[in-house]
Amino acid sequence: MISDCIIVIRSDAQKDAIRYLLGNRTSLPTQWIQGGTERHLSVAAALDHLKANTQLVFIHDCARPLITPQSIRDVGALAAQHGAATLARTVTDTIKKIAPSDDSTAFHLTDLPRSELRSMETPQVFQRDLILKAYKNRDALITDDTAALAAIHHPIALYEPKHPNPKITHPDDLAWIEFLLNATHTNQ
Repeated sequence: MISDCIIVIRSDAQKDAIRYLLGNRTSLPTQWIQGGTERHLSVAAALDHLKANTQLVFIHDCARPLITPQSIRDVGALAAQHGAATLARTVTDTIKKIAPSDDSTAFHLTDLPRSELRSMETPQVFQRDLILKAYKNRDALITDDTAALAAIHHPIALYEPKHPNPKITHPDDLAWIEFLLNATHTNQ
């Protein structure tokens, strides 16, 4: 059961917009925390405000708005069992590592085995003491919180969600989100 919520913001305008969108849909006690200049600094700021009795910490990037309640429950159950869990999708594209060549517009390519690759999503969920340990003295830039756990050599359980939850990175991504929302709503 979720007992409280910490929302990390960049500005008061963002806070006002989130409050407006939430309306009266949540009764959770909510803390509003000013974020840092990088993602890991924002997460660290939120971790500083955890209550002592917090058991699991769910870190969710709001750039992924299509998360389902079932995915949240399932990844939370895995984290309770293993200490850490994340949503992760099997990679279906061929991914190549590039290295420079003598030609500035061409690269040497190395195949990366798809069976060893996963695309990380959120939420990423951790037992409180474990994520605090992983973030202690973390100054390095990390793009997701599983990297902090990798640095302390802790394994992470992977949960492949059943529904799409793409990340909004570019304005064009909004059309894809809208399409998925309409398709989901139509099929219910």
